[in-house]
Order: sequence, then C-alpha cells, then structure tokens
Amino acid sequence: MAGQYDDTLYLPFLSAADQKASPMLKNFVKYTGADKADGFGVYAWSAAIASRDAVHNAVKNNGVVNGVTRKTIFEELNKIHEFNAEGMFGTIDLAGRKTSPCHVLMRVTNGDFKRVFPTKAGEFDCAKKNVVQVKLDVY
Repeated sequence: MAGQYDDTLYLPFLSAADQKASPMLKNFVKYTGADKADGFGVYAWSAAIASRDAVHNAVKNNGVVNGVTRKTIFEELNKIHEFNAEGMFGTIDLAGRKTSPCHVLMRVTNGDFKRVFPTKAGEFDCAKKNVVQVKLDVY
C-alpha cells in the first residue's frame, strides 16, 4: 500500500491534528476505539448525528409527547440541506440528495495515512469543479 492515494469525503480520523480541529471526530475515535475506527464507522457515526438532529427538530416542532414518529423523523431529515456531521464531513445537501464537492486527499506513507491536500488539519477542498455530472446510457 505504500505510496497509494486515498481520497475521502471525511477528515482523516486517526490524525491528532484533525481530531483537535473537529471535537466530534475526536469523540468518534474515543468511543469507537482507534483500533476499530474505519471509514464505514465514520459514515455510521455521521448517520447517527443526522438522526439525532432530526429527532431534536421533531421534538422542537411537534412536542415531546407523540412528536417523534417515523414520519416526523423523515420529514425533519428532508429539511437538512447543510450537513457536515459537526465538521467530520464536508458540507452536503442531505435533503437534496446531492453529493459534496469536499474531499481530503491522503497518501499511505510508512504505514500511515498522511494528508496531501489540503494540507491544513480540519480543512477540506470544496471546489465546485470537484463534482462532475456524467450522463450514462445504461441500455
């Protein structure tokens, strides 16, 4: 794997500098365990944050008693247009089902993932040119 590149939509979770830049990322590693943390876990943790936000909004908008239902949770999820899992991800339009242009490029060096671009911890490259629309003819 030495020299291989890895392009991710989330911050490098084993980086102490990125954990310092994103307290939620630090919590993910702390409660998951550095030896068990992986990209799938980052996605699951982020989904839990989105669910938490939807439940809080359901309670806020519909009350504590009977305010949280399957329907109200989905309604609230469909209102989240700017979501970044408290800084773990580049901002995405969750409700609009649009991908994020944000990414972090890393490279495996001496068995560790090292940031290549952008170089500053806690930051993403979010240039609009990072997303390319492709029309497929699948028939």
